[in-house]
Amino acid sequence: MNPTRSRHGEARCAEVIVIARDLLVEGGLDTFAMRTVAARAGMRLGNLQYYYATRDELLEEVSRTEFERYLNTIRDTVTAHPAENNELAQLARRLVHDWCAASGVAFLTLASLAYRSERFRALNREIYERFYAEMSSIILRLDSKLDPGEVAIRARLMTSVLDGVALQVHAVPGDAASRSDLIDRAGQLIVAVATGSNARDKVRPNRR
Repeated sequence: MNPTRSRHGEARCAEVIVIARDLLVEGGLDTFAMRTVAARAGMRLGNLQYYYATRDELLEEVSRTEFERYLNTIRDTVTAHPAENNELAQLARRLVHDWCAASGVAFLTLASLAYRSERFRALNREIYERFYAEMSSIILRLDSKLDPGEVAIRARLMTSVLDGVALQVHAVPGDAASRSDLIDRAGQLIVAVATGSNARDKVRPNRR
């Protein structure tokens, strides 16, 4: 944010971002209008535009803020040895769960905007590169001797699983049981990719 803003201004901006993010999650881009955000925030449109001059500027800040929140969630979940005590599996499920929730809506919206705008293409690339780096650090915790090329491929595959599952959940939500099963198996697949295990044996349902 602008370093010249007062504490009140910073707090007001943070409030606006939460409101805008919730509006985006609820209705997507179709309902994401500056006037609607201003009305929900209890402020005039001109006052909102003092902080965020355009809709795209506000959307960019929402995307950045949501991504930082998501990264912090990952970092809070990762411990010193993520491969021990089933911690990697817990992390994988948390990754999928959050990506299929509000975070996924924000990131899928950003991806769609990237097709029409260089501004959002650049932001999309920036966010994905940072996310690949975060996934790479998790992979290297498991095996610090892996070839950098292999690490990069695994990081992109893990991200591809997250994108695909989020798209399916939001496009065809299904019932709660099928959604939970999908998230569980996607988490297992992410573990398989991160560890280099045989994915076929990781995503089969439990059989009694």
